[in-house]
Amino acid sequence: LALDYNELSDAGLATLRPLLAGRLSGLVELSFGSRLTADGARVLAALVAEGHLAQLKELDLQGNRELGDAGTAAIAEAMATGRLTRLEELQLAGTGMGDAGAAALGAALGRTRRLKKLVVGKNAFGAAAAEGLKAACEARGVAAMASFFDAL
Repeated sequence: LALDYNELSDAGLATLRPLLAGRLSGLVELSFGSRLTADGARVLAALVAEGHLAQLKELDLQGNRELGDAGTAAIAEAMATGRLTRLEELQLAGTGMGDAGAAALGAALGRTRRLKKLVVGKNAFGAAAAEGLKAACEARGVAAMASFFDAL
């Protein structure tokens, strides 16, 4: 379900929530908007915690600048549940992520065994956080990327 590059916000995600918990629960790919905030990320995390979206192979939230550390932490929490076992690619470039978000992602990587690519460029985390995230990715065989084609 490709809903990126639009003005959908948390309210749009809330409207779609019943479908994401129902008929669309088995999505393999999901990309969403440009106005999602930490509240929207928590909705996605709750769906995962409830056992929905377990088939996701790709989650693309890039460009949602208001996710920030709290939204990134919510996505990391969803990963840490161990219910995103099929997730292969996570795109969080340009989401306003700082050091705390990068640390949360690094800590959650061990629970997504199939993750192969993590795209996190155009964010506000510092050099030390970037190195920590790269190290966590390397330890788990995940490509840490600044963009879809460029390494972090």
